[in-house]
Amino acid sequence: MWGVNIFISMSIYGMIAAEWQTVESQLILQKYKRGDNQKK
Repeated sequence: MWGVNIFISMSIYGMIAAEWQTVESQLILQKYKRGDNQKK
């Protein structure tokens, strides 16, 4: 049972981390786009 609990908690943590990575990358892309617009 211990191994199963660790696997489930790790998979949940991985899903949250993946979602945060996509959110952060989208925010960074928006910042870069704004910077490009200002340069033009």
